[in-house]
Amino acid sequence: MFELGCHLIDRAVDLFGKPGKVTGFLRHDSPIDDGLADNTLAVLEYDRAMAEIYVAAFQPHGGNYRTVEILGTNGKAVAQPFSPLRLMVDLKTAVGPYKAGEQQLQMAAPPGPDFAPDFAEMASIIRDAAQPSYSPQHDLIVQQALLEACGVIGK
Repeated sequence: MFELGCHLIDRAVDLFGKPGKVTGFLRHDSPIDDGLADNTLAVLEYDRAMAEIYVAAFQPHGGNYRTVEILGTNGKAVAQPFSPLRLMVDLKTAVGPYKAGEQQLQMAAPPGPDFAPDFAEMASIIRDAAQPSYSPQHDLIVQQALLEACGVIGK
């Protein structure tokens, strides 16, 4: 959870803000006697939403199955896999340029590695004193939720 789930906890905080409650389920199911929590789930609870983040270290071809799914009152959006990104949307009623029903949206792939924009932002912060995309408060909320999900701290 700490290594892989942190990225998805960051996205949940980005979408929903600070969770009211975080519950982590940490299991060791590998036959390797290393004591690591390799089968984990975090549930982030909000007033009108929940985020579930599942990480299994021994999932064969796991990268093909990493998924972000957002469910709402008008439908759902599913991103799977992340690279190359495929986004499926299924809407009850049309919204903006998106029609009702299931559709696959074409995502423009950025040139270069996926992390290139992050390095460009970091360089701009260092060189030009630009403001980062995320506030220190956001980062603190993410880290607190992550540590709660990993059972390191309690709320």
